[in-house]
Amino acid sequence: MIAQRIEVTSKRWDAAQDQARKLAFREGLRLRPLISTRVGTPLGQFSTRVVLYLTSEDVEQLLTALDPQRNNLKVTLKELVAHICPCLDCDVLTSESPSIFEVAHSRKWYQSDALQWVRQITFADPRADERIDDYLTAITPFIRVINGPDGEPCGRAAIAFREVEAGVASVGGLASSRHSRMISAFSMSYVGGIGFEPDGPRRNSGPLRAPAEVKAWASGQAQLLAATTISDPEKYLAAMNVADLGGDPTPIARILINRKPEALGDVFETLAHGTNIFAVLGASMGRGQAISMIHYYRNPHLGISFGWDELDFSVATMEAWSGRRYPDQAYHQIPTTEEPAPSCFLSCLERYAVSKGRVLHMELVRDALLATYKGEASARENLAVGTELRGDAIKLSLE
Repeated sequence: MIAQRIEVTSKRWDAAQDQARKLAFREGLRLRPLISTRVGTPLGQFSTRVVLYLTSEDVEQLLTALDPQRNNLKVTLKELVAHICPCLDCDVLTSESPSIFEVAHSRKWYQSDALQWVRQITFADPRADERIDDYLTAITPFIRVINGPDGEPCGRAAIAFREVEAGVASVGGLASSRHSRMISAFSMSYVGGIGFEPDGPRRNSGPLRAPAEVKAWASGQAQLLAATTISDPEKYLAAMNVADLGGDPTPIARILINRKPEALGDVFETLAHGTNIFAVLGASMGRGQAISMIHYYRNPHLGISFGWDELDFSVATMEAWSGRRYPDQAYHQIPTTEEPAPSCFLSCLERYAVSKGRVLHMELVRDALLATYKGEASARENLAVGTELRGDAIKLSLE
């Protein structure tokens, strides 16, 4: 698919050298391939050799990592192969000069130096970015191996707690085709590599290869991060990522109360002292309803998000902070009988309340007064100081 001229030389693993045959594709699939007994260089210890003849333009394109945020990055063949083979179960060697080979990927990737491995698969050296350098150094101690149902390693990763592209989905040990050397397509939910099943013949990533094992790993990551000194917003972001991968984020669960991130225990204490909390309702893509940021709707098709200091809250108001490039749904989902959503914040709060001998009560309130506007007046948006923000909400209390 990347070369017009391809030669495949092969023999049975136990056959003699003179049993080898060469199949040559001269113009891709436009002409019938030719088979020959003239194989050129003997295969030696190998049974199959595939040679692809590339144009200089093809090589230039292949050795380029795409980064829309900055200029595209030039990478070496070794760096490219290291990214393409994050979890492959065999050694891969590369050579850019005759007879000198270097190991680009080790079949013992899950036992190699974690920092070096994650830097290699995420193009950290070509990116030459202090942000990713500092981040990978900080998060490497939390990287853990994820074994599949067969007991073999199918991933090695840590839950992300910053918005940095450093996760590579692996399909059959190779990088998912959806990455296509595009750094912006790397995951920000985790750092490292996680195995997925293929979603069709293009090797795009589908469902998790080991969902139960990933769930247990994600829950363990929450426990590890709970003991760290990372900030509340970082723990909040990590909790969303744990939920996104099916784990239990309870140890690091955070939510916005009147625009301040509050820990799960603090939210419980607020309720335990008799203060009701109102969780703002918003639409959730395919999951019923979810906790939402407060929006002001001038008409059904226009929503305005408010700055952190533009509201005076009338009640204790719970909001979602996406914290990520794409809006989160799993963590901020409203649990129902049909959709229990065990990884969402409110489910964590329910379980925490039970552990303290209390029951969390949730009641739907229509057109609740949540806050008033105190920012600059805007005739265009029909906003003035004192404009009321009302909406449907879930009133939380303890029994």
